Amino acid sequence: FTMDNVTGADPRQKISPQDLCRACHLDPSEENCRNCPYNSGTSPPSFKQRADDRGVEPECITTGVMSDGTRLVFSGLERSGGIITFDATDPKDIQYQDFLNVRNWRTAPEDLTEFASPDFWLNDGPESLIFISKQDSPIGVELLAACTPLAGQLTLYMITRGPPREDDGSCATTASCPYIAASEGGEGSAFISVCEVAQGEDIRKSFGCDGAVGTRGTTSSDDDDHQDLTITVISLIIVICIVAVLSLIAAIVFYYCGKKQGYELATVGEGAMIGVVTNGSIKPADTKASTSEQKKPVASQVSVG
Repeated sequence: FTMDNVTGADPRQKISPQDLCRACHLDPSEENCRNCPYNSGTSPPSFKQRADDRGVEPECITTGVMSDGTRLVFSGLERSGGIITFDATDPKDIQYQDFLNVRNWRTAPEDLTEFASPDFWLNDGPESLIFISKQDSPIGVELLAACTPLAGQLTLYMITRGPPREDDGSCATTASCPYIAASEGGEGSAFISVCEVAQGEDIRKSFGCDGAVGTRGTTSSDDDDHQDLTITVISLIIVICIVAVLSLIAAIVFYYCGKKQGYELATVGEGAMIGVVTNGSIKPADTKASTSEQKKPVASQVSVG
């Protein structure tokens, strides 16, 4: 096992699906190695930048026991990014398992302008790792928590069995990166539903998952959202109808009451339909006064009754 294997310079594992170091490996030159992240601590890459320092600099390490008894060792590489996994069940025969680097190397011109924010750097520089057992996991699967201060992120990795990787999982550019949503300029294919990975009946119920593990399937939460929306629309229609009916009834009542009252007042005299403002207060007009008296101006302000 050599560091060349870890950093992807070995042709058995590429750096990113685009194989950023292939040209440099086959024909080393300044141009061919310009975007090769081998021993680089920055993005865009600086080829062999760390060769005269401490290399990729393993910064943190932790261990964890899987539910089947397998003891794993995880080491985070601060400078190049990425996490190496070893099987240390037998300390005398430690076996390399995996190297995953969820990092954006930002080799495209637009990565230096439109996507220059650290939000697009992803998990470069892990400095702390914590193993979370299956029993303590919120999704019923072993997890590894990684803190990457430069990017300001805390990431949870799910630990599962799988075939060897063809590449280290890193991104050559923001546009090709599956860990960045398409709405933010990435490729976005790595985004999944929690129902595709959560295990355990109670845990899946807590997330509203319905269906087999490993499939997006239908989620009761989706059904509930649809049902809630339907109920809300129906309730709104009912409320509108009730308000409309009550308004119509009130309008009819007010109309007939007003018509009756207006007729009675009109028979007494024209001035009976107004109130007189006296010293700031409203007083009803005297309905017993004669018509001729009510027609006399009694105040400068009136309020229609």
